[in-house]
Amino acid sequence: PPFAPPPRREHDGKVLAGDVDEFKAWEEAAKTPSELRLKSGEVWRGWNFGAKRSIAGEVVFSTCMMGYPESLTDPSFAGQILVLTYPLIGNYGVPADETDESGILKYF
Repeated sequence: PPFAPPPRREHDGKVLAGDVDEFKAWEEAAKTPSELRLKSGEVWRGWNFGAKRSIAGEVVFSTCMMGYPESLTDPSFAGQILVLTYPLIGNYGVPADETDESGILKYF
């Protein structure tokens, strides 16, 4: 296909971020509508990704324009519902799972 990713070396059978068909993942996520219900009675509708279950928690906001992959994996947000407010989140994808010679993720 004209937009196929370039061939890359094998990674011991591991699935890397670059192996994921992001469009298919988005289509699947769009099938799972979700609601954020606040104590004030406001309801915000969107799409779920991640755990497909009902949950309650403190809602926190990240207004950063980049660095959202780091926010999604930041342990300081554990137990909180993280809302990403920048409208272009997801447009540059996520880094590959490649590691350096020390086993540390290359692109984080």
